[in-house]
Amino acid sequence: MTDGSFHDDVRVPAGGSKLPASVETLRERLHCLDVKDPQDMKRRLDPVSVPHFVKVVREAVEKSGCALGDIDLLLPLHTKRSMFRELLQQLGLKEEQAVYLDHHGHMSALDPCVGLHLAEQRGLLGPGDLVVAVSAGTGYTWAATVIQWGEKVAGRPIRFIVEDTETKSDVAVKKATKLLEDDKVDFLVGSSSSGNTLAVVPLAEEHQKILVVEPAAADSITGADWNKYVFRTARNSSQDAIAAALAIAGQGTKIATLAPDYSFGRDGVAAFKEVAQGQGAEIILEEYADPNATDFTANLQKVIQAKPDYLYVIWSGANTPWNQIAAMKLQEQGIKVSTGVANFAALKTMNPLAGLEGFTLYYYGLPANKVNDWLVEEHKKRFQGEPPDLFVPGGMTVAIAIVEALKKTDGDTGTDALIAAMEGMSFDSPKGAMKFRPEDHQALQEMYAIVLEQQSGFDYPVPVLKTVLTPEETAPPIRNTR
Repeated sequence: MTDGSFHDDVRVPAGGSKLPASVETLRERLHCLDVKDPQDMKRRLDPVSVPHFVKVVREAVEKSGCALGDIDLLLPLHTKRSMFRELLQQLGLKEEQAVYLDHHGHMSALDPCVGLHLAEQRGLLGPGDLVVAVSAGTGYTWAATVIQWGEKVAGRPIRFIVEDTETKSDVAVKKATKLLEDDKVDFLVGSSSSGNTLAVVPLAEEHQKILVVEPAAADSITGADWNKYVFRTARNSSQDAIAAALAIAGQGTKIATLAPDYSFGRDGVAAFKEVAQGQGAEIILEEYADPNATDFTANLQKVIQAKPDYLYVIWSGANTPWNQIAAMKLQEQGIKVSTGVANFAALKTMNPLAGLEGFTLYYYGLPANKVNDWLVEEHKKRFQGEPPDLFVPGGMTVAIAIVEALKKTDGDTGTDALIAAMEGMSFDSPKGAMKFRPEDHQALQEMYAIVLEQQSGFDYPVPVLKTVLTPEETAPPIRNTR
């Protein structure tokens, strides 16, 4: 709120249209901040300051759907202590519910920002806390902002902790152990590497805590190495394989595969081979490359010599084989290329492969549902118009699944209660409805058969939908021993 009656009390007299800069204004030092009549300003300002602070705080809190009694922490403009105490009294707050800048002093409207920094340093902020910043500026204007520090689900605050596995299994185990033993987390989420995730799976069982896997895809995570504490929102290699086979495999089709030589690649090829052969195709070559390879010449020469109808590529990482596939002209030699379409960075290397038929687990323009619409719109707002990339919806999906589980348990984070709630649980996601299969806790989900097309306005070939592959069509085999 603004009270214009104070407009001329604090000012820089010269330099504007009313009194332009001149030699005289410089000589008279009229370009400095000046309080025209401090005593008169104090006489008029003191009676209204606290009431106006209270008014803007109340209005901001009420517009946020809360009440003054919900305030956990106040971050006020720095004032004399008597005014500070009067403000707290009128808001019904205690001194320990506010930050007073007694070691800093007044820094104009920035005081609440410094207060927020100090509050975080002092451990005054808890997940779900309602924090109000209130300030004022010459003119005279009063304003307040309401911040919810974190979120609450079923009355329980959510604390979010991030650790970097560095894509090293030993580091993943060390960081997961720290999260479980020191931070006492209720859920582990991750990771980007199947190898790292497999290293952490035994820790979930040892500590009897839920591990939600995203985006690691190796079948063994919910197969041979699975335990009851593991749930996966990510698709697995068999779901990739089924989607890929539905896109290209048929009676008598000859197929070669190229994949990285570790669990993600080998599991993926094994799953694809099983499905493709079931549809009558013949796998005539399985080629595995170093996951860190940058030269695929030897691998691709073997593919050319085998003369398949299709080369099915499984790959993850920045060191993609697409440029060499184009340079060695596999498609011109009658070898069609198929793959699971990856992220924007990978798509930008696939311009020579327009017309490629394959599948994707996600491209922002494919799913038709309200959750995805919200994600795309919100992501563009927050990231300068950029749409969500391949793995962004996975993070949102994990969050939705955890929130839904906590709602079902009414905030109970006991592992047995969570397992009972999550087994067979259906929940919405940017890819539509998902369901944790009770037998292995694998989320059944949509996949998308696509063809890559060049379109104006894009610097990569755009995945265009051919068919939505339903959760029932892409349901993978149950591979655990439960």
